[in-house]
Amino acid sequence: MLNSFGLSAQTPVIDTYEVTGSDIDALIASLNKNGSAGGLGRTNHRWSLSYTLSEKNGRHTVSEVLVEHSVSIDMPTWADYRNAPPCLQSSWDAMYLNLQKHENKHVELGKGVSEKLEHGLLSIPAQSSREALNKIVKVTVAEIHRENRAVQSKFDSETDHGRDAGNNTVVLEEC
Repeated sequence: MLNSFGLSAQTPVIDTYEVTGSDIDALIASLNKNGSAGGLGRTNHRWSLSYTLSEKNGRHTVSEVLVEHSVSIDMPTWADYRNAPPCLQSSWDAMYLNLQKHENKHVELGKGVSEKLEHGLLSIPAQSSREALNKIVKVTVAEIHRENRAVQSKFDSETDHGRDAGNNTVVLEEC
């Protein structure tokens, strides 16, 4: 689906990994072992970019840009949930809800990147050669992605990857 910017956006796909454990220690060990890149959840942004170069009077510009943005979120599923004590189920439910909120914030933080890519490329001044223009395109794209990684990292640093998020803390609590 294309939005008004000529950008493609889609609802995040939820990928899952399984964890096991009938008590909090086993469950935490399984989360630590099987979690995504050392965390409980992970948001994965992918941008696909295509653009058209135009030449007029020996000057080269970016004339069209198409950005497609896909998002997936890695989330745990607990195989032993139904057999666990009710207090551990409640702790899991609270942790899972807060993890969803944390990962959804990562989705929100990445939403503006598509517009930045389009605007950034269309704003590049005309160049004397295709090679010079392509070089500036690559630098522009790399800088926008670097800025997004910095914003995402800052959010994780500020919240200790969700473990210190005020009322939305992503932790399992002992019964």
